[in-house]
Amino acid sequence: MSRLRFSLAMLEDAKPEQIEGISTDLQEMETLIDEMLNYSRIETLEQSHSKSMVNINELLINQVAKQKRSTDKTLTLTVADDLYCLCNGHLLERASQNIITNAIRYAVNLVEIKADIKQGQLVISVSDDGCGIKDKDQQTIFQAFTRLDKSRNKEQGGFGLGLAIVKRIMDWHKGHCTVEKSALGGAKFSLLLKLGES
Repeated sequence: MSRLRFSLAMLEDAKPEQIEGISTDLQEMETLIDEMLNYSRIETLEQSHSKSMVNINELLINQVAKQKRSTDKTLTLTVADDLYCLCNGHLLERASQNIITNAIRYAVNLVEIKADIKQGQLVISVSDDGCGIKDKDQQTIFQAFTRLDKSRNKEQGGFGLGLAIVKRIMDWHKGHCTVEKSALGGAKFSLLLKLGES
């Protein structure tokens, strides 16, 4: 990829729009490769040495603050006080980031993020007021390279790895990720993780 970028920089006769198109394609390839590497690395992490007690309040507050800087849609966060969980903080942050980003992408105006303890499990849910996900697609949405949005615009539609990464992260934690219709009218994704699971 680096050699291709260097060769692109050395082109003299190419038109600006050609260079821009090739550069965009290269960026898409680099992003895809990075996503595939992230997807494959998760299983190689050792369980016992990769977990710590994570402050879920802090994780989600930081995540939502970061997301708010790049969208004009309304994001609300409701999280229980003193919420801690034994997990891999980096991976859980990535999983929550993916479902929040996904909700923002398809929301009309509103995304609601909530976290609480229910029946001995940490539950992080993200709901949006978008078009939702058809029942027939809810079983396949977590499979790698599944894209319900057929748009070729990768910036908007993605590569179909975001939710597959979420599933792999939750499988690694021996947890679950679910999707259902949200009370807002769109989709509701939930991350469920047993407290104290090692």
